[in-house]
Amino acid sequence: MRDGCRARRRQPPDNRRALWGAVDLPVGAVILPDSQSGRGPWVKVRVQGMKIATNSYMAKAENVDRHWFVVDATDQVLGRLAARIATVLMGKHKPTYTPHVDCGDYVVVLNAGQVKVTGRKQETTVYQNYSRYPSGLHEWTMAEMLKRHPERVLHAAVRRMLPKNALARQMLKKLKLYANDQHPHQAQQPTPLPM
Repeated sequence: MRDGCRARRRQPPDNRRALWGAVDLPVGAVILPDSQSGRGPWVKVRVQGMKIATNSYMAKAENVDRHWFVVDATDQVLGRLAARIATVLMGKHKPTYTPHVDCGDYVVVLNAGQVKVTGRKQETTVYQNYSRYPSGLHEWTMAEMLKRHPERVLHAAVRRMLPKNALARQMLKKLKLYANDQHPHQAQQPTPLPM
């Protein structure tokens, strides 16, 4: 084997060597984050020898604090409203969001059938249902669906914006849709949803 063909050990870049060389703390020391570091109050950094490990916060299902929100869907654009509701149902508006835990809040939607769509979507958007029997495919346009079942249009839009798994089906149970401006959830004291 020639001398130039030998595999050489890869050296870390100079800036990384300078970073690791600058750590001059005893083993087991704990660095608590401050407000200038950009880390949240739930992150701890431990120095173990020459490696730095971070511990991020993971929410637990029994410790999730749930709130109730109410929103009036009158003259709201369907897609924008559905995106905001899906974000709240998943819990992505909270700093404690954890992907594998349902940490979202409850959302009560009033006047769900009075959403607004742009263009010709009321005539071109088609909702399908298949009964698994021959000739069991039924189709309705959005205009027909808003007349027959006005809350299902918003329900379908939110459902498609959630993850496609069992956790999303659990999240969707926290969505309460009503075609009029009355709801039976006054005991929960819902607050207006900030849009």
